[in-house]
Amino acid sequence: MTHGCSGKNTSSGAAKQPRPPKERQTQPTRSASPVGQAFLPADQQPDLAITLRRLPHWRLDGSIYFITFRLRQGALSSLERRLVLLHVRAGHPQFYHLIAAVIMPDHAHVILKPHPGMALARIMKGMKGASSRLVNRGRGTKGSLWLDESWDRIVRNQKELLDKIDYMLHNPVKAGLVKFADEYEALYWSGETDIIDDD
Repeated sequence: MTHGCSGKNTSSGAAKQPRPPKERQTQPTRSASPVGQAFLPADQQPDLAITLRRLPHWRLDGSIYFITFRLRQGALSSLERRLVLLHVRAGHPQFYHLIAAVIMPDHAHVILKPHPGMALARIMKGMKGASSRLVNRGRGTKGSLWLDESWDRIVRNQKELLDKIDYMLHNPVKAGLVKFADEYEALYWSGETDIIDDD
């Protein structure tokens, strides 16, 4: 796992599912308190938008997201996991600020903060689409690699951020893939911990 540098990463089959119904969007609601952000005056609070497909999706400008996406079926090889991680890291800093990422054999976790004006849906479409092409090229196959919908959550405070980072760093160890987190080849952490202002 790496701490924002090159080299070895040193930071600490689901069945095909039916296509989800068309996304429904509610009216944006005014956030009364900060969600994964510093406090702002009431008239400067960004709008919180909630959409629903098979899973609920909350969107709030300036927020940090913990995201999970899963393979449609099968598992990624060690080389394929490294390829996916390289692609995830390639989006930083152009499209988002990447805090951490771990690519497991059948799913991936990412913590990131989209840049202003960059929709999370667009980021995930690019991340999953390009990584699918990379893996398919190596396999000599075609088609979507990942399930269409991702699970995402706004990280609400500093404690939650630290909990999510800790969970990701230990995910490969708990899965029995390695004995120590820094042995896992598809794990990245920027080394950042003090990102959300809880004051």
